[in-house]
Amino acid sequence: MKRFRTAGLLWIVMIITLIVVGLVFKDTGLHQLPFFTKVISQEVVCFLIVYILNKVWSRQTVHFISPVRLRKQLGVVWPLILILLFFDISVLTIGPAFKGVVVNIITVLLIGLFEEYLSRGVLFTLFLTDLNGRSHGLLRATVFSSLLFSLSHLINLSHQSFGVTLLQLGFAFAFGFLLCGVYYKTGSLIWPILIHAMNDFIGFNTHPTTSLQLSSTVVWVQLTEIVVIFVLALYVFSRHNKITI
Repeated sequence: MKRFRTAGLLWIVMIITLIVVGLVFKDTGLHQLPFFTKVISQEVVCFLIVYILNKVWSRQTVHFISPVRLRKQLGVVWPLILILLFFDISVLTIGPAFKGVVVNIITVLLIGLFEEYLSRGVLFTLFLTDLNGRSHGLLRATVFSSLLFSLSHLINLSHQSFGVTLLQLGFAFAFGFLLCGVYYKTGSLIWPILIHAMNDFIGFNTHPTTSLQLSSTVVWVQLTEIVVIFVLALYVFSRHNKITI
């Protein structure tokens, strides 16, 4: 259970790190920076911290290059890519000018890099290694890492209502569940990063500086998305790619 404890401790350390970094950017002269500049800077700092912690403490191998042929990787991710690409193109019709789009792309890629490196690259791998050979080890590792990924979004209570945050927790759990499958079945963290970024790109081009207001429409949309994500997760986990991560 050593790796299990390491995963929990690393998660706590990174939550504290997120809070501290957020406070530094809020309560110092850095708060005058443009919104996206602050977000990009925070994501870079947090990624560097988790990268260093993994190298000196958790020591998990994070795979960016997959041993599986690209054709088989695409067999796992193509429905997700097509769905997200449709919505990404749709929001561009009402989104910012080209310069704003470029900034958004850089931002969501950095967010995806940090969150996927931590949640799938390190935490999921720690759980999976610890539960290897045990009954339903893959399922349990996926649930545990997705739960931590979901609980990380409690930080959003600092600027939005409990109801909206609760919906985000459910969405994040389902999305994390799906991305664990993507990483496990493709053997490359590039795909979870890309899918994560494509999903965040939708929000950053529609309401980048404001949170959602809770309404019956928002609730039903989020619940529908959660159901769709779990269906896609079933598809991903059903693929027969043989990979060791």
